Amino acid sequence: MKKNFLLILIILIPMMIFANSQDEQIMILKKTFYRGNLQDKIQVISEAATMEENLEEIFLSSMDFVVNYGDILKTDDSMIQLAKITVENLDKVDKSKVSQFFIDLFPLYDSEIIRNSILNSISKLQINDSKINILLKDYGFSLLENPQEEPMELLVSTMEQIDDSSFFPVLFKYAASTNVPESVRKQSENVISGFVERYKTDMVSIIEKGSLSEKHLALKIVLNNEKNSDFLRAEIAEKALQVSIIYIGDTNQKNELIDFQLSAIRELRRVSWTRSADLVVSFFNFARSEYENESLAEDDYIEIISCVEELATSKASSILSDYLAYFNSQTEQGISCSESVVLAVINALGNLGNKTAFDNLLYVGYLSYSEEIIEASRVALAGLKF
Repeated sequence: MKKNFLLILIILIPMMIFANSQDEQIMILKKTFYRGNLQDKIQVISEAATMEENLEEIFLSSMDFVVNYGDILKTDDSMIQLAKITVENLDKVDKSKVSQFFIDLFPLYDSEIIRNSILNSISKLQINDSKINILLKDYGFSLLENPQEEPMELLVSTMEQIDDSSFFPVLFKYAASTNVPESVRKQSENVISGFVERYKTDMVSIIEKGSLSEKHLALKIVLNNEKNSDFLRAEIAEKALQVSIIYIGDTNQKNELIDFQLSAIRELRRVSWTRSADLVVSFFNFARSEYENESLAEDDYIEIISCVEELATSKASSILSDYLAYFNSQTEQGISCSESVVLAVINALGNLGNKTAFDNLLYVGYLSYSEEIIEASRVALAGLKF
């Protein structure tokens, strides 16, 4: 029994000595922090950051100090260093206290060093606080006054980690601005693209109300992410095509408008979005006008005719048959027509196989078309369903 008691003492005594020495060390750190100068305080926080014990009291004291004396010392290098090392070592401090600390500290110091440290800590500690998010959004807009790659990239990364829908205006502004570094634009696009479902309402609003370049960018972001569902992609493409028909903008942007429209209708065709049949017919009338005004390339126009064939099947036969009738009338009057376009219309009517096109297809054989067109009309006639 005596031997067991001695053995316990041998084990416990060093532990008690160690515990006392630890308590003394912590007390020394506290006294040094309260009594010391800025360099002493920096040393204390650096030491406390390496210890396993919960030294929340010391970190809270440092948090209070850099906030309470920030107005006086916010440009002092040592104060900035103390604030930075404090911000970077708040793992063991209650998150609610850390959030309030960041809310107080962020607008107090203009130092990029401190703000970057706060952004890193927000991501590291996974803090999602509505008041902090407002600060970050305002900070994001302020960076546009003097765009710089490092703080912008860090802010976008932090916003991605937090994943709050209120950040969309900043992210899209970065993605759309030509003044923002290219790396930041791409990064912002990627963040939006990854959360398109969340930002769907915002994207639709941009397509409806934004400038043409913003509309086009919003559509690209949605379509460039293959992970987005076909349903979502088609919905956004349909909205884009609808808006493009009534868009009234700078005539110098005509090429971009056409690219925007083609991107939308190509996606509708890829998804076989027949729900857009009426819209596609309306767009065909618009495209025809653009083609006749020489604003739309013939190859693109022929592609649109194919889209009409595939997406507006219930109405395509009627509209394309009427279009062939127009070509017949032109040819009858000796007015030349594009052979490629006429062939595209005839082939589409043949693929559709609707008997309503019979008379106009038959009449092709009596006019001075090329043999290729006449032969195409015969093939199309043979494919009609009666």
